[in-house]
Amino acid sequence: MGLLESELGVRLLDRHGRGAEPTAAGKVLLKRATRVLRSVDETREAVIHAGQGPAGQVSLAIPPSVSSIFAAPLFKACERELPHVTLKLSEGWTGDIMEWLLIGHNDLGIIYSSQVDDRVCFKSIATEKLALVGSSSDASLKDQTSFTLRDVSRMPLIVPPGPHGLRKVIESAFAEHDLTPQFAYESQVWSVIKEIIRSGLACSILALSEVEPEIRRGHMVSVPIIEPEIKRTLGVALTSNNQPSPPVEAIFEMLGRDGPKWCAVQKR
Repeated sequence: MGLLESELGVRLLDRHGRGAEPTAAGKVLLKRATRVLRSVDETREAVIHAGQGPAGQVSLAIPPSVSSIFAAPLFKACERELPHVTLKLSEGWTGDIMEWLLIGHNDLGIIYSSQVDDRVCFKSIATEKLALVGSSSDASLKDQTSFTLRDVSRMPLIVPPGPHGLRKVIESAFAEHDLTPQFAYESQVWSVIKEIIRSGLACSILALSEVEPEIRRGHMVSVPIIEPEIKRTLGVALTSNNQPSPPVEAIFEMLGRDGPKWCAVQKR
C-alpha cells in the first residue's frame, strides 16, 4: 500500500492506533477497483459460458421487510432461466441500499420510488396502500373500519430511522397535511419493529404484504388509513452511470416482469 501511495502521490489510508480507514482518495480507488475486479470476473464467466446466455455474479440488496416476498421465487426463476448467473442477496434498509448502489457495492437494489433521482434507473414492481398495523390485543383497534391520518397522528408509532424510504413516505404524508406524528420508537432491526407492534407498545404504518404472515396468524391487525390514503411504490434500481452487464440486466428485467406477480401471490 505504501508503494501505491508513493506512485500515486496521495495518501490512501489514515492510519491510527485502532487500525486504518480509507481517505477520500482511498474510497475513490476502492470504488473503481471493485468495479474493475467485478468486470474481470464477469468477463471470465462470459467467455467460459459464451453462447449459453448471461453468465456471472449479480449482487442484489433487499429491505428485510420484503425479503420473504422476493428471495425464494427469485432464486427459483434464476435457476430455471439463468443457470449460469450466481445471485447474491443481502439485506439492508432502503436508505443504505441507495448508498450501496451509488458506491458500487451492489449491482441492484430494491428501493422506493420516493428515493429515485437521475443517478439511478428504476423499474416499478408494486404500488401498495399503507395501513395502520398494531397488536391484535390492542383494544383501541378492535372493530375499527378506518382511521384518518389525523387520528393516526395521535398514536405512538415505531418507524425505521431516516433516510429509509418508508420513513420518507410517512413523513411526507404527515407534513403535507400539517400534522405532527408521534414517533415514539425507532429501530433499524425489522424483527424489533415487529416485536414492538406485537407487544402493543406502538403501532406502525406498513404495507400489508410486509406483515401478512403475522396478520394471518392473528398476532397483528391492520386498519385502513383514509383522508388521505398513503401509498408507496417499490421497485428495482441500478445506477444510471454505467452500462449494466448482461447478467445484471437480465435480473433487472426479471424483477420488473415477475416481481408484480410475486407480490400479488403474497397478498392472497
